[in-house]
Amino acid sequence: MKRHTKIVGLISIVLLIVVLLIIIFVNNFSANPVTPDKKVADLKDFTITIEMTERGVKLHSLEGSAWLDLELYPLTKREMAFDQYGSASSFSDDSATADFIEIATDPDLANYLMTIAKSEDGVVLKGYKGTAWKTLTFSLQVGDKKSINQNGMI
Repeated sequence: MKRHTKIVGLISIVLLIVVLLIIIFVNNFSANPVTPDKKVADLKDFTITIEMTERGVKLHSLEGSAWLDLELYPLTKREMAFDQYGSASSFSDDSATADFIEIATDPDLANYLMTIAKSEDGVVLKGYKGTAWKTLTFSLQVGDKKSINQNGMI
């Protein structure tokens, strides 16, 4: 009887550890983590296709932006910012939104602010406003295209 109790106790501990590991894994490796201040229901839809070119990147907005096409070149490791109006400029984490004056937004457009920079084998996007994601990193070679929206990669 004592041996049976020890086995049940051991199984209970193992199951508890497995459940905790699953919770940690889901919280840390969720495809589209939503921060508490960014509720998915509050985000407006936008869709952007990113294409790597010889000169840099070409962005094509399918919805949610005032611009249709935006070319950023040369693409370097220094972040370049853009928003729903296409305002592209050099950017640093230290200034986050300080370089952008808050202007009245069009209710038909998404209200987002993000940066794009070159990584070792593709691009890094950082969402500062209007996105459920904080960072997206993906491989992108010349001629490749990827699409993103307010929730992440699509």
